[in-house]
Amino acid sequence: TAPVMTEGEATRPVTIAMLMPSDESPFLPAARIVGNGLLTASRVSGRNANIMLIEAPESVPINEMIDTAVFSGADVVVGPLQKDQVEQLSREKNLPIPIVTLNYAATPDEEISPNMLMLSVATDLEAEYIARQAVKAQACPRRCSSSRRTSRGKSA
Repeated sequence: TAPVMTEGEATRPVTIAMLMPSDESPFLPAARIVGNGLLTASRVSGRNANIMLIEAPESVPINEMIDTAVFSGADVVVGPLQKDQVEQLSREKNLPIPIVTLNYAATPDEEISPNMLMLSVATDLEAEYIARQAVKAQACPRRCSSSRRTSRGKSA
């Protein structure tokens, strides 16, 4: 069951921390596209979000970046994009807030924290995931439909 929100919590803007690779990273252009999408979605959704950009150089452990986001007031983290950082996060059992990664880990679904949602910037992997979820939903229409919070795919 979802936690019950107070009236103040329901009306306050959600704070999203976007983990941005350093300026010299080859991942920066893809991260900028996602960040621009978050900003646009916030503007057009009717429910504003506070978007925080946090520089996340590969030299800093990903857990420290998540801690920085939490201490800065984030409700959710978007990122990382780098596969090795996603792999590290996938082994964490107790993630403090929801994290939407922008790549996949090889960790089996049942071993991934329920606070981790893996997406990919590769649309072919997302299409494959949606097809698998549709087949699964047909097999068990109501009782299984939203039981998993992670999407899966092959290496991106």
